[in-house]
Amino acid sequence: MRELLLVSCLLFSVYGASINDPYQLDGRIIGGYQISISNAPYQAAYELNGRQKCGASVISNNYALSAAHCSISDAVASVSIRVGTDQRASGGSVHKASQIINHEKYSTFPSPRFDISLIKVATPFVLSASVKAIPLATVLPAAGSAVATSGWGATSEGGSASAHLLQVQVNVLSQADCKRAYPLRITDQMFCAGVSGGGKDTCQGDSGGPLVHGGQLVGVVSWGVGCARARSPGVYASVPALAAWVKQHAGV
Repeated sequence: MRELLLVSCLLFSVYGASINDPYQLDGRIIGGYQISISNAPYQAAYELNGRQKCGASVISNNYALSAAHCSISDAVASVSIRVGTDQRASGGSVHKASQIINHEKYSTFPSPRFDISLIKVATPFVLSASVKAIPLATVLPAAGSAVATSGWGATSEGGSASAHLLQVQVNVLSQADCKRAYPLRITDQMFCAGVSGGGKDTCQGDSGGPLVHGGQLVGVVSWGVGCARARSPGVYASVPALAAWVKQHAGV
């Protein structure tokens, strides 16, 4: 859904951004290409009342990992996880949520922090060629490393969602460059990825989705300013920084 979180005029005056540059929560794939679910079998869809809202990642038979800003306001009875398909809102198997665990430190000021959540499913995922759990990374890739993110979000800023699963490759930024892009908004639980000059990014509809390097989950799509803009990279919740929390609550 890459929902818009409209931050107050005061916040933007403090941090030097224009009021026309709202944070955008949950991403969409821009500048990407179609893939089969077999190329990203960990990819899941977070659905609310039968409609796709965000992305997610399969991390075990019983749990999917997503973003807290996707799930923080949702009743567990209304949430389900769809896996095993590269088509938006069709195919694969749908699993009702039995528990939602949002990070207890999640907050949105001055930017989304500890933006991670776990969704436990009532009926376990059946692992196969199109449904696989992805291991959690314990260290972030070095700056400049190529990483891949995927989802069904819109393909242009303010555009429509994709009917087919898309993937795009971007590069990890150094934490210093990330902080220069978003002064006073980046914490140790976040990092940035993008490409020089913009043009490739996540945006509306992909929040909570995976960022992958070397077959491991390194990030969760979280926020950014606009989509695929130059000097405004995507910001991801750091899986290595939050892996202990995931293990504590999900055992993986």
